[in-house]
Amino acid sequence: MSQRVEGEYRQVVVRLAGTAANATPLVGAEIGVAEGKTSEMLLRACPRLTLHMVDPWLGDRDVDDCYWQSGDDQARKTQREMDAQHDAAIRRTAAFSRSRAIIHHTTSLAVAATVPDDSLSFVFIDGDHTEPAVYADSQQWWRKLRPDGLMIWHDYGNYLSVGEAVRRFVAGLDLWYEHDDKLFLAWAHKTAKEE
Repeated sequence: MSQRVEGEYRQVVVRLAGTAANATPLVGAEIGVAEGKTSEMLLRACPRLTLHMVDPWLGDRDVDDCYWQSGDDQARKTQREMDAQHDAAIRRTAAFSRSRAIIHHTTSLAVAATVPDDSLSFVFIDGDHTEPAVYADSQQWWRKLRPDGLMIWHDYGNYLSVGEAVRRFVAGLDLWYEHDDKLFLAWAHKTAKEE
């Protein structure tokens, strides 16, 4: 992804997350943090935001691992590279209190099990890009959204597996969703009828 497109997609994520800005309190989750660039932009743009930053930062995956085989370059990083990303995420968000930037150094599903249902304003999914993982993240985190909350998926149209998971998920709930193929984003709003 070019630097221009990368910057544009982050700005769109901030704008989409900002649509939930009327929520009190404003609480979101980013699944797949890497170096924390999107986390930092969200926290800067939304001063009332409390952000759950979720990433296992797990490297040295086995070549037989489904995620490793997905082609996502994150899946092929060494543990040393992942540790460097974790450290970078901590540095990028150090200016924000740890009550606003809550780092979860574990799997998405482990954190989802601890977050109350109907408590989040938005969820941004950009973790494991395999179809089963994106679908599982969507299922688990959708319940965590408040009515009128927003789920955003990154790499829709960039990875076939992400698009397949999103389409299967929204079809199962009969949801209307939007996508921007240029920026590889898709999003759906949770309405009161989907509770």
